[in-house]
Amino acid sequence: MPHKKFCMLSSASICIAAATVPALSAENSKGGESENRKILSVAQAREARPVRANPRGRLPAPVRAQETSEQGHILVLSKNVRFPKGRGRQRTADAQALRLARELLGRVGASQRSLRSIRASTGVVNVVQVKGLTGQQVEALKRDSRIDDVEKEVAPTLDSPDTNPQNWGSDRIDQVNLPLDSSHEYVGASGIHIYILDTGVDASHAEFGGRVIETMNFTNETAQACDNHGTYSASFAAGATRGIARSAQIHDLKVATCAGFGSQFEVIAGINHVLNTKTGRAVINLSVSFPGTIGSLNNAAVDAVNQGVVFVTSSGNNYGLACIRSPNMVMDILTVGASAINDQRATFSNRGNCVDLHAPGVNVNGARNGGSYGPANGTSFSAPMVAGIAASIWSEQPSLSAAQVIQEVNSRATVGVLGNIPGGTANKLAHYKPGNVQANQPPTAIPGVNWSYVYSGRPGVQLDASQSSDPDNHTPLSYQWTQTLGPAVTLSNPSSATPTFTAPTVSTPTNLNFTLQATDSLGAVSQGTSLVSVVIVPDACTPYSDQAKLLDEFPLVTQGVNASSSVLMNRAKVEATLQQYVSDAQSQNAQVSGATLIASLKDRGNGATPASTQLPVAGAPLGSASINQGQFTVGVGGNSTPTFWQTAPVKLDRWYSFSTNLRPIHNGGGMNNDCTGTSLIFRVPRQNNASPMTKYRPVEIYNAKTGQITTISIRNFSMPPIQHKAPKVINAIPQPL
Repeated sequence: MPHKKFCMLSSASICIAAATVPALSAENSKGGESENRKILSVAQAREARPVRANPRGRLPAPVRAQETSEQGHILVLSKNVRFPKGRGRQRTADAQALRLARELLGRVGASQRSLRSIRASTGVVNVVQVKGLTGQQVEALKRDSRIDDVEKEVAPTLDSPDTNPQNWGSDRIDQVNLPLDSSHEYVGASGIHIYILDTGVDASHAEFGGRVIETMNFTNETAQACDNHGTYSASFAAGATRGIARSAQIHDLKVATCAGFGSQFEVIAGINHVLNTKTGRAVINLSVSFPGTIGSLNNAAVDAVNQGVVFVTSSGNNYGLACIRSPNMVMDILTVGASAINDQRATFSNRGNCVDLHAPGVNVNGARNGGSYGPANGTSFSAPMVAGIAASIWSEQPSLSAAQVIQEVNSRATVGVLGNIPGGTANKLAHYKPGNVQANQPPTAIPGVNWSYVYSGRPGVQLDASQSSDPDNHTPLSYQWTQTLGPAVTLSNPSSATPTFTAPTVSTPTNLNFTLQATDSLGAVSQGTSLVSVVIVPDACTPYSDQAKLLDEFPLVTQGVNASSSVLMNRAKVEATLQQYVSDAQSQNAQVSGATLIASLKDRGNGATPASTQLPVAGAPLGSASINQGQFTVGVGGNSTPTFWQTAPVKLDRWYSFSTNLRPIHNGGGMNNDCTGTSLIFRVPRQNNASPMTKYRPVEIYNAKTGQITTISIRNFSMPPIQHKAPKVINAIPQPL
């Protein structure tokens, strides 16, 4: 089946070869704004040990095949298959991979034509390219333990049409806001190596001044630079008049033909070459991308960052979702969209949460093959500007790791200045201005807690570091909580922003102190940590922790067996109970001052069991006892009437709940609805065939925990009406902790 060509809108008529793999269409994914970037975790980046390489050296020529019409495949060899690594050993490793591939293909009966087509590349991902396999042979190879996967070849997309000339991109990079000032400030970055994985670079162009120190060709095409795409990319990254890092060393790695033919194999071979030969700080710019998820390519990008390489790629040009392309979907690299001279996002630029930031990419002027200059459009040319920014930052801050450089590029971007930004896409414009490097300022650690005091044994206490910040915007911050005082508690995750714990069970008030340490993405640690105090108050359900006490203070008065009954609170007993509780609590902990004890009566319906909903009883709203500044007052709540403390109607055969609880004081983790034992749920059943007056009356009690109903007898008695009096003030003696 012949290759199929897709031509981009371009005066250069750049075409790309598409293998017969069904491509994921961005248009088919519309409405998928909520797609999640595939997380490929990158460990703390480590600089690989430098190795010396011949600057103009070439890889040993692998077995090469003529262009063929057969569908190609990529054999991704298992990590368990070991090949020689180290300086000067890639020739040996590639030869071993070819021998293994011939053995594997021979076992499945591959044709001589297939065997002649194979090429191998070893490094962070070991791959073999082969043509002409049948479906049965592919399935047989997948079953071999020495092969992790067999991928279909996928053709790359060169993200770059050309139109009208304007030379403004490098001018915009060193400014936060418009208008342009016709000036571009830059650093040379001569110690940084930028690898251009593209269609080839015109190394003789005056824009590069002899700084193209390596030329490698991983394609089957003889010509190194017969298309403008790669030369454009190199000029925007490191050109002497158009670039950002104007003295950086340029490595030309040709991974796609001038007509756009190629696959993930060539790109992986280029990445392997970078990691096998790099001698210092390295930045990869890949201005091509592939439709769909290609595990081998994505893993190679991850490994590159892990081994100390900054990796930059373009987002794509079809207004699609960047997250459905490779390696764009990799979280730990920089994926770049395009902006125009008026700070509008380019209409063609791909979107979604896999786009990290934008850079100029509409009508930017760069170097072309043959010594000329011309206009270019595309995210392909936004990406190398960001690669140049990364190189410039690294040259000024050589102690940074690759992962930290990536973070620094993101941190320096200007937020919120672009228009035409779709939902879920970062509104960030790349920014770099040399000479304004400041010493990294430490973050500000601001510890908090959801309750400043809690009751003994209460779960769900949550510490909170979310208000912490960093003056340099070197985020995300990392956190570490440490308990410094009080009975030891177990934090759910001491290194998270919001760990939780259960308050210890104590018999006396206790303080818990926690210290928060915040660290920014460059390693600066907060020096201004402070403490969070948690006051533990014992006896969570006091003063009414059992039904017996409630019943003792809650007699019934009846005028007859089935007459209208009424509730009568024994006010003297209530006052005595509350006063004792408050005196005890306040004498031990002054922070209890300000809490309010409440009592309420609610109607629970006339069903066989109490209804889950609770309705206030008319004439019996809230009554309260308040604690304030060392004084305890029993009185009538703001919405209640004096009659609450004397009488409130209770109808026969209806369920009621009578409860007391402590309304939390300021920022307190109080009882709320925790203490189910504080509620007495009861009903007074209608009596049949009973004498008009009885000494004791049965009352049914509902246990909310077990669902059981028990019957107890409450003595009937009569009392003269109690006149409502002014609130009584009882002194309590608070003592400081």
